[in-house]
Amino acid sequence: MDETAGAAVAKGDAVAKKVTQALAELFFSAENQQRFHSAADELGVTPPMLKGLLELEPGSSPPMRSLAEQWHCDASFVTVMVDGLERRGLVERQVADYDRRIKTVELTREGITARQ
Repeated sequence: MDETAGAAVAKGDAVAKKVTQALAELFFSAENQQRFHSAADELGVTPPMLKGLLELEPGSSPPMRSLAEQWHCDASFVTVMVDGLERRGLVERQVADYDRRIKTVELTREGITARQ
């Protein structure tokens, strides 16, 4: 490798390191963790419920099994999460039009507002 190519690789490595550090600070800093937990407390939900709420898109009604796949968790955990969000009035569970055995989850107006 010549000097110019070596310098370009070193510069790229330095940029990648700065980006990684910035992302780590954004997602894992004590300040941001505290803000996330405070937001969950304000809404009366647990931090995992808040994460689930933020991942639901207004106007969509994903099946609960799809949420388990998307969130990489067991379907029973999705049930617990949806139960809590539903008790709080942030989501509504519905029977899918195309198959009554399938339950879907949709944000309520309050859920859309809370998500924002």
